[in-house]
Amino acid sequence: MFRQFFSGPCDGNALHAGNNARHSVFRRGSLAATAMAAAVAAAGPASADQGGAVAELENSVIIEVESDGENYTKTAFQNPSIEGEMRYSFNAGLSGKILMLAVWPSIKAEGMDSKAQFHNLGIVRTYRLGDRPWQVEDVFPLHIAPSYYNNHVKAACNTLANRLRTEDGLTNEEIFAVDRTLKLAILGDFIYEMSGVPEAPNLEEVTGPPPERKTAQILCAKSPTADAPTVAEPVREKPEAATVTLASLKVVGNDSNTGACSVSLVATLKT
Repeated sequence: MFRQFFSGPCDGNALHAGNNARHSVFRRGSLAATAMAAAVAAAGPASADQGGAVAELENSVIIEVESDGENYTKTAFQNPSIEGEMRYSFNAGLSGKILMLAVWPSIKAEGMDSKAQFHNLGIVRTYRLGDRPWQVEDVFPLHIAPSYYNNHVKAACNTLANRLRTEDGLTNEEIFAVDRTLKLAILGDFIYEMSGVPEAPNLEEVTGPPPERKTAQILCAKSPTADAPTVAEPVREKPEAATVTLASLKVVGNDSNTGACSVSLVATLKT
């Protein structure tokens, strides 16, 4: 008997992947970062199939989106790539085998209804008959270049601007006067196919505070003119021209014993 499963988003503080639709045709998953930690903790011999994938960032990331005072127009030239690792874990249970699995990264910005999925940045594993494991845990490099995420993060900022206009009644001048930030979730999406006889679920809920980890954010930047106040040109007063009220010229003659003579001129101006 074959089991091919898909699942939906999983709670960041609890993992129930694979324990609630044993007779379904497909299961697809998108797990938040803390959910994978729970999956790994719960991994090992189990009577229920389970699977999970998570992105672990190498460094915290801030992605800037520029504006023109009316819209968010483009992502900044210096934005970094999203780097890290994709970790995944799948468990078919003691009576099952894993036939295939696929894992790929996706992103979802705060306030967005849909996510951007990057299937070509992921991996696919298929296993032949006689070489099929019941459990797989592995990791592969995560690298999402700006060209992949640009459209999604720009759309997220403009969605925020539209909400501020329609719901909060803000003007463009108010919206683009300050920097605004949005959270960016880096997710692990997956699909897997397993064989075996369905068994009763046996995966306990795992709860607890999320571990400290690197994060990603979108900076919806304010307009470049928002903090460039107009400075009035200083007025420079011209000095008043001096008025001459009295002028005189005095001629003084100088004699000498040698017979030479000289003349000195003494001018006087009064203003």
